[in-house]
Amino acid sequence: MNGWFIIDEMAQVLKAETRERIAAAALEVFATRGYPAASMAEIARRAGCATGNLYRYHASKRELFRALVGPDLAERFADLARRMIRSLDGVDDLGALAADAPYFLLSEEALAFCVANRRAVVILLARAQGTEHEGFGERHVERMVRLSLEHVASLGRAPRDEALLGFTLRQIHRGVLETLVTILARFEAEEAIRGAIRSFTAYHLAGLRNLFQQATRAARPRQRRGGKEQRR
Repeated sequence: MNGWFIIDEMAQVLKAETRERIAAAALEVFATRGYPAASMAEIARRAGCATGNLYRYHASKRELFRALVGPDLAERFADLARRMIRSLDGVDDLGALAADAPYFLLSEEALAFCVANRRAVVILLARAQGTEHEGFGERHVERMVRLSLEHVASLGRAPRDEALLGFTLRQIHRGVLETLVTILARFEAEEAIRGAIRSFTAYHLAGLRNLFQQATRAARPRQRRGGKEQRR
């Protein structure tokens, strides 16, 4: 019995190691080639196993993709971005925030998330064509535009030209997304990823603050007339 137990335990360890190799290989292939061009044969080759053996662990490419880039990952990414922007409601100057302000704590949480899920985030944002996450990146951009406009309102300001500001914000947030993807795809070392993201974020936030100062004005106060609230 002891001999069989040892053999079974070793088999389980080998299965776990194979799963880890498959996951790492699949993330690499999906991140570099994108979902449509990725093949189970290439994933198996990079994982060091036979294609037939790969299908014993995952019945299809789609099942394998979903196991690695599932809805929880997308929801977590979107939630962190939303909470970060919301934590700045009413804040005009980041320099006035304490080191333990919610924004900085959430920024660290988001950064750690991106480092830990580097390839999966690249896939989610830019390589998910043909999956349920197709278009996630553009939807994220639109969420960021909406949240940015709501942030402007939280400062008691209003766009001078909302359509123009929306257009500008859309281009800016697309650029941010593309830069994040580039950083995560290019760098593997955590220190390099953190340094690149922090440097870019400092530049990005300074630019946004300048944009809001130039493209918005103080919101007009409301007055009540005849029991109804109206703009002056």
